[in-house]
Amino acid sequence: MKTSATQLGELLVTSKEEIFEYLAEAIKEMANQTPKTISVGLSGGSTPVAWYQWATRNRAFSQKAMRNIIWSTSDERHVHLASPESNFGNALRYLLDPLDFSEDKYFPWPVEFEPEAASIAFESQWTTRFGPDKAFDICMLGMGDDCHTVSIFPGSDLFERKKRTLFAAVNVPDKGWRYSLTPLGLTCCERILLVVLGEGKQEALRRVLKNKVSPEQRPVQLLAQVKDKVTILADDAATALL
Repeated sequence: MKTSATQLGELLVTSKEEIFEYLAEAIKEMANQTPKTISVGLSGGSTPVAWYQWATRNRAFSQKAMRNIIWSTSDERHVHLASPESNFGNALRYLLDPLDFSEDKYFPWPVEFEPEAASIAFESQWTTRFGPDKAFDICMLGMGDDCHTVSIFPGSDLFERKKRTLFAAVNVPDKGWRYSLTPLGLTCCERILLVVLGEGKQEALRRVLKNKVSPEQRPVQLLAQVKDKVTILADDAATALL
């Protein structure tokens, strides 16, 4: 495992298998260090699904850790949980249900509501449970080819909103309604794990680590504000251009 400091946080370069182990150990370590529950914001896409399947095969979480974890998603699509496009639905299918997590540990977005009502309801329920200034204890993130993270895309109107919220609904052009941590919400996470795998991410990772531009252009640059909380987990293929 190779480590280095970057403008977005610590970069760890290793194999996909070791990255999957790291993710599980980071969650278990935090869960086992406190008698209180911790909140985990899962990300979407194929890499999290592969990690869920790995964690299920390896029975990665102990009963003690399972009791101390509240599971949610750092962003979500406005679709039913049964949809293969649902981030939390995929977590249920491939991780939470197979490992017999209790339903009282689930914190999905209320996608049965209209988008704005759903985001207001989620924020209200979240702040009642965890307080007004705290997002996830562990937030898992990915990064798109356009350097977006969660559902904060280049030019997102989330950058312009004046209301102080940790979460929001946003209508993404050509992609429909999404639910997401806001730029403020990202800064209110305790620990952030950004996973970047494969040749397809080489150019995006090079751009965000080698150049400084505004987050409005490359939203993952928001992590520079909280780089002491950030660990970037990448494989050799993703870091080939660094």
